Amino acid sequence: MVIYTVGLGTGTDTTLLGEIASGTGGEFVPAANANALVAIYEEISGGIIDDGTDTDGDGLSDCEEVRGMYSTRGFGSQQPSPNGPIYQPAPRLVTSDPAVADTDGDGLTDGQEMGPALDLRDDPDVAATYAFLVDAGVTKVYNPSSDPNDANSDRDALTDAEERTAGTDAFDEDTDGDGIWDDEEVALAEAGLDLSPTRYDSGPSGIESIRPDRLVVPAGFADGFEWPGGILVIDENFRCSTGSGQDTDDPDCQAIVNYSQDAYVTSGRYDSAFGIINVWCLSFGSCGPTEIESQVLRSWVASQGYFTDEGGLRDSVIRTEALIFCHEFSADAETCTLERYERVQINDEITSQDELIEIATLLAGGVRQPDPEVDSTKSRLQQLCRDAKAAVPRAGKSAQQWGREVHEEFADRIISEGNPRLFPETGYINRGLAQRQGAAWEAGATAPDAVLGDSQAQPKAIFDLKTGTRGIRTSWRTRVRSNLPVGFTDIPLIEIRC
Repeated sequence: MVIYTVGLGTGTDTTLLGEIASGTGGEFVPAANANALVAIYEEISGGIIDDGTDTDGDGLSDCEEVRGMYSTRGFGSQQPSPNGPIYQPAPRLVTSDPAVADTDGDGLTDGQEMGPALDLRDDPDVAATYAFLVDAGVTKVYNPSSDPNDANSDRDALTDAEERTAGTDAFDEDTDGDGIWDDEEVALAEAGLDLSPTRYDSGPSGIESIRPDRLVVPAGFADGFEWPGGILVIDENFRCSTGSGQDTDDPDCQAIVNYSQDAYVTSGRYDSAFGIINVWCLSFGSCGPTEIESQVLRSWVASQGYFTDEGGLRDSVIRTEALIFCHEFSADAETCTLERYERVQINDEITSQDELIEIATLLAGGVRQPDPEVDSTKSRLQQLCRDAKAAVPRAGKSAQQWGREVHEEFADRIISEGNPRLFPETGYINRGLAQRQGAAWEAGATAPDAVLGDSQAQPKAIFDLKTGTRGIRTSWRTRVRSNLPVGFTDIPLIEIRC
């Protein structure tokens, strides 16, 4: 409850009245005498009673912008810490400048960003859930498309206005969840590759035998590179290679060679059925199997979103992998944010996996003490992951379908372990446990694939399985921490790859 206090005359305890007001979000107003009360009450009522005045013409009343609007999703806020400001979930009450139509200056009015107002009473289930608000007279809730106080709500390289143009989610740096950040997919699409920030891109789907968990690595980066699902090395001409020449014994290389030859025989040039834009063919009219093979691999590298066409790590990969490490090993995991990452100075090009880990160590700002139970659980889950992958046939399935089946097998194997401290997929929402609604979790829930702890409501560490080459999304990590029970928001969040 917001409380406004008025001190009449000189005999009032102004300190106490000020503390009451500021502690509730209200305001303390001194009144020299009774004659001043009418003007004071009129001034206060302007911020409490909504008369519809909209000074800046942004579609939101001055009262709403000053007193706050309830939002269907919480925004983040900058909070002070010894290491600088960190990004934390904020209450779902949003304010903006009533005198400026575009508070954050991103080209969208505050009204456009806040989106349509919803009435809690329109849906009986919603009305029942939020009866405490309805009973208090709060019936209007906004469904924002972006934060009116931040020109880049999800911290990728696209402004909120650019996200609206691209049709992407301004609160999610990877709208389609394919591991490639929206800004990079937009840039790659503009460069001619068949990628979209609103479509899950998983590589050359026409080559079904290729393992989706295998990472395509340029030869210049491959020396000493480790990847749980194994790597496929390509040379500078985008051909399958061991680093010293073509590797015809590798089954994935051979599958690509065979596909390229079949595509050449079938059409003599570019086969659009597999979404590969053969720039070489279009430019020079040369469409032999070798050129098609190079285009297949170039498309695969782009869709994995790990390396650039020139053979270096993508910026989003450096950010994502560093944050994955930070969330697992940091002594204060809640500080593992994009804002903190942006303060780490990276002056040289990243050319090895060791350099990436070094950046992550700097980001962590202090590594947690080893925990034998957490570390042994991670090792056991990695083995269960390998067993699950081996048990699920790959042939004839899309990467997504195969991944879903591996996750189901993984959950069954966790249950079969019979470990009273290890739990399968668990949903969290609003600092508590979420409920399943059929095959899915209730809206707004985040569900890691494994939980270690005294109970699911008292997690010691959480784990999430990734069956492909894409890491845990930054936006998902932020959401899951905001949903975890109070007192458990800084536990290790560990990615399981195998």
